[in-house]
Amino acid sequence: HRARGRTRLLDSGRRHLIVFISQTLAYDYCTAALQVVADAVGRRPDTKLLVKLHPREPGGNHAIYRDMLNKAAPGQNWEVTGDISIEDALLASDLVVGVYSLALIEAACLRLPVIAANLSGKRLPEPTNFGDRDCIIGASSAAELTRLIDAMLDDSAFRSEAMERQDRYFQQHAYMVDRGAMERIVRTIAEVVEGRPVSATSLSKWHEVNGSPGTTGAIDSARGLTAA
Repeated sequence: HRARGRTRLLDSGRRHLIVFISQTLAYDYCTAALQVVADAVGRRPDTKLLVKLHPREPGGNHAIYRDMLNKAAPGQNWEVTGDISIEDALLASDLVVGVYSLALIEAACLRLPVIAANLSGKRLPEPTNFGDRDCIIGASSAAELTRLIDAMLDDSAFRSEAMERQDRYFQQHAYMVDRGAMERIVRTIAEVVEGRPVSATSLSKWHEVNGSPGTTGAIDSARGLTAA
């Protein structure tokens, strides 16, 4: 499947495919990050940029993106499309870049290199600051995003380390089939609310008094834990 997708999306002579995930609800953040990615691709004749449009992307944005990319990378080593599925785009990619789309989490779960770019100079609405949670590498400036793009594509040791970091996070939070998922959900919600780690001991003591939550009880459990 990956081979077919790359054959269709990569032009002859291109070695790398960067997929950028557009974000309709964060348009200014999206265009700022896309400009940096486009500039990086403009310096990399071996790399193609695919802008995967959000399903609800306003039609007027398409021309804006194309104009931006044509100025940054006039060699036409880019494509703007909403026709390809997100799964096909991700599976064909060498690197996925975005702001806070959940497609970034999907890409990381697929063991793909991912960069979450927040160039706004301020924090995004929680819990979308993915770079803070060790699940995805984050970039907070244009210089940092440029450096990370080059490192992800050219430095195999750096890329392997980034992948190991992603894997550790998702092994802990997504892949464990141990009947403890709800406990981890409660703890994660509590940590977001508290802004600090919540120990397993605190979680255990709270459940001794209140019982273990079902799915609908996760939020109430987290509220009780943070109030304790």
